[in-house]
Amino acid sequence: MSLTMLGLILAGLLFWLAPLLRRGLDRLTGVSRNQRASVLVLSLLLRGVVVGMIALLWLGLTQFRQTVPLETKARIDVLLDVSESLVHGDAPAVAEYLAAADRLSADIVRDLGVDADVRKRVFAEGSQELDRFANGLDAVRDLNGAATDLSAIVAETLAAGAGSPAQVIVLMTDGLTTRQGAEDPDQITQVLQLLAGGEVPVLVVPQNGDPAHRLERPDSPRFIIGEAQNLSLLRQGDLENRLVAQPVDLAIKPQPEQRVAYLGALQGEAVQDLFRFACLDGDPVGTAAIIISEGADTVSCSPLILEQETEGAFVQMTLALDDDPEPVPQARIAQPVLPDNLQSRIIPAMAIPRVLWLDGGQQPIALIDTVMEELNWQIERVTPEDLPRRTGVDAAEPLDFFDFDLIIMTDLAPGQIGDGLSQQVLLGEVEDFVQRGGGLFIAGGDETFGVKGLAATPIARVLPVNVDPKGSSGDPKILAVGVLDVSASLFYKPETLDRAVNYIVESFAPLSEGSLVRVFGFSDEVHELVPLDTFQGVEALETQIRDALSLLAEEFERRRQLGLQPEGLAMYDALAETRRSLIMAQEAGLDLPDERRVLIISDGADPDLGAFLSWRVDEDGVFQRDNAPALAARLNSEDDFIINGIAMAYGDGSLPDAYTVLNSRDATLRQRFGIASEGFNALFNVSQAGGGYAYLDQFTIPIGQLARRMTTYKDEQIEEPSFNQRHRFFDGLPVRDYGVGAISGYSILSARDGARFILGQPGYQPEEGRPLDLALWTDWVLTRSPQSTAEGLIERAALGGRVSVLGTSLRDGGAEGSLSNNAIFQVALARAFAWATRTDPRDAVGLELTRDGRNHVLLALDHQSIDPFAPTGFVAELFAVETGEPGADGAIAEGGDTDAVADRGEPLASFELTGSERRWLGDFGPIRELPEVFELRIRGEGTDRQGRARAFEKSGLIRPALLHRQTEPLALDRGADLPSLRALALASGGTVLDPEDLAVPQALVQLDQTGTRERVWDLTWALVVLMIMALIADYLIREYLSEAES
Repeated sequence: MSLTMLGLILAGLLFWLAPLLRRGLDRLTGVSRNQRASVLVLSLLLRGVVVGMIALLWLGLTQFRQTVPLETKARIDVLLDVSESLVHGDAPAVAEYLAAADRLSADIVRDLGVDADVRKRVFAEGSQELDRFANGLDAVRDLNGAATDLSAIVAETLAAGAGSPAQVIVLMTDGLTTRQGAEDPDQITQVLQLLAGGEVPVLVVPQNGDPAHRLERPDSPRFIIGEAQNLSLLRQGDLENRLVAQPVDLAIKPQPEQRVAYLGALQGEAVQDLFRFACLDGDPVGTAAIIISEGADTVSCSPLILEQETEGAFVQMTLALDDDPEPVPQARIAQPVLPDNLQSRIIPAMAIPRVLWLDGGQQPIALIDTVMEELNWQIERVTPEDLPRRTGVDAAEPLDFFDFDLIIMTDLAPGQIGDGLSQQVLLGEVEDFVQRGGGLFIAGGDETFGVKGLAATPIARVLPVNVDPKGSSGDPKILAVGVLDVSASLFYKPETLDRAVNYIVESFAPLSEGSLVRVFGFSDEVHELVPLDTFQGVEALETQIRDALSLLAEEFERRRQLGLQPEGLAMYDALAETRRSLIMAQEAGLDLPDERRVLIISDGADPDLGAFLSWRVDEDGVFQRDNAPALAARLNSEDDFIINGIAMAYGDGSLPDAYTVLNSRDATLRQRFGIASEGFNALFNVSQAGGGYAYLDQFTIPIGQLARRMTTYKDEQIEEPSFNQRHRFFDGLPVRDYGVGAISGYSILSARDGARFILGQPGYQPEEGRPLDLALWTDWVLTRSPQSTAEGLIERAALGGRVSVLGTSLRDGGAEGSLSNNAIFQVALARAFAWATRTDPRDAVGLELTRDGRNHVLLALDHQSIDPFAPTGFVAELFAVETGEPGADGAIAEGGDTDAVADRGEPLASFELTGSERRWLGDFGPIRELPEVFELRIRGEGTDRQGRARAFEKSGLIRPALLHRQTEPLALDRGADLPSLRALALASGGTVLDPEDLAVPQALVQLDQTGTRERVWDLTWALVVLMIMALIADYLIREYLSEAES
């Protein structure tokens, strides 16, 4: 105990017992004994109270707890949408809209039947809290109604209600979300994420809009140019028309009389006409006029074809309504001065497609060169042997698959790429390219689709044909040998060893009755695990293996006590032991199957290449240097064994594809892969020499399938292959009269479910499912769903790529009557390339340029990347463009400087956009300070999935005078977005209410009114006050005693 504490205790005792000192003086005073005793007792009590208060304060015992009945209130937040798609502050009937919301919300709160604290807010781009909606007219006018930020108001409401016993949101909106004059459907996704889990139910009251609540401007009709998903891309069309817009809906407010609309696009130095509208009556060529009938609200045009004069990443497309009801086909869009009857869209345009040609042959194929010249596409031919060098980190001529729109593979054998790891990584990247929307065309024979072809590579997953090895019908007997590495580095890794055993069991599961099975372990010696015997079923096999490993563990423990442990990796001896299985079968009198397969599972972290070398005695009795791959090759050629291998990686779980691992930011996964990769390549060499394939801690093809001796290729001619005349590649061609040419040699392939048949053998009947049904040419479209990576990188939500597979080589010599010499096939091949080509750019940049009430030019940018890309910033630069003088009719004169865009010079201005992930915003300032025409260049910078820097640029010409005023682009009578509103209600556990017939769920909010809660009183100041009062009372009593004694 410290001296300070001891001193405080002594002081407290002296203070408390001080009155007793006066008792000793009783004999010396004249006060009576009874008086002194009473005063003494009272003083002791008072001072005891003081000491007790000090002790309570010292010990922190200053709280009084009381259990009281639980009284709770729910929180109900009523959110009212006041954006321009529903209401305008100057509309004559806006007060009725607000009053009706008050009445409706009161009915909903009443029907919920709970004691609640009701909060009301109006929202558009921002929000404001009100006591009554009827008092919110000023708030409607103050808020920016040109946008609807639904995600922000929901997030604010959830944050404000955090901690409430129960919360309900009543959402009155049309569900049409916008930001800075552009539709913003991502907000719905964000709100769904906020509401996921159903903790805060949302009662959605759809608002369909009433023209009486919006400001009518008959002289300035408002309209939109189609839906974003329709008019979002100018893409590759057919051979004659390179750029074609998607089908377009021109939606306008219904007009009281016939109107004329003109559609133009800013290209080069002039506002050019768009033409060839399918929505026009008569011959549409040469006119940009669109006749809009009286009362019409939508005109559908499909397709729009743009005659693009100069290259650009995007085009400014403008629609103008003319006051003259008579059509004027020759009219062009004159130079306007900030009109309100214009609507502009910035439309992305696809550049000329880029093609990567991976050709496994020695000489280029003339047919492909001819087709590419007709298409006028950019093509780069690369040999498979060059791929590892071109795709390396330090490549002098780096090659990125995602920079191309189509990959063509001809006569490519995976072995040409390099070792097993290189094959897995590079073909895995091709698969990823296709999964993310890239196009793929493959043509080849046995080297491409045979035993050592694409079957065991990642690319097999995206092909429309079955490339898994096939054989004759029935289930042949098989001699299956499992070889398991039991050296210390693998044996004492329980999770890895257990996975290795599972690989053997799962791979042997399809074996047929009567097959022979043997499993042995190897380290520096052979350990018999399952002696050679007939296959008794997968359960019996697994029991035998695990029991044998348990006994082996006991043996290894006895050796460990002697200082010994299983070391080394005797791969050569393991292969030699495999050959002994034949001798063992013969000695046991067993029927030896013709089908013989080996599955080697070894520790990929310990290649121990020295153990792969050995000696053998040749036929002349001479010792010869030998190694494991050479022995594997003899097992394949002389004894009919096919050898497959699996290299194990330490740790939990199988590894994904090598490409996926190398592009992952998971350090543990990459470390496991790196440790095992060297041993994998060594095992891969052995497996390939043995006629099979090796996997890196995964196995996708059971040994029962690999065990069939396959006929994968037929070197024979099909003079007249059958064809699908209804397929798009043959549409309008005289294929029935002239055929497609003869096929010389073909792979045995069958179409997968969902694939479309193009060419096949005569009498091809895929519905019968015969093993040798022949699909010579098939295609399909992959599908994928919206997703984001574990690192939070946003990926494009789109269809996957298009894949077309031709099971024969295009190197047929070009003889008369052959496939490559047939004109119809050449056209069909060109169509196949055009169909498969990627329709989305690698980096899709959606731009919205508008002007606000201050006449500032505003930019809204929406970026999506096909491959994972984390943007760190976007910069918009404005460059001057020299233009011609406008003619008398308002058109720009031809013959200007077409090289102005190429020679940018210094930018007029540069703006850093603000935002994150996909959405970025910028303000270019007053329109009067901008040039009449300028080139806009957008530069995006960021990192890929591996954290490496990546950048891109997009550019195009902009005429700011053609930009429309920023308004909600949805302010037409579109009605509510019911699918999105239903999704919000469902995700939150709420429901959609009909404002005309309310049916509010009674049990939506449950408050626990039967429980109790603990109320806590802090008595600190009460104790201090009581202590002071006791001291004062003690002082007064002592004063009384002093006066009595005197």
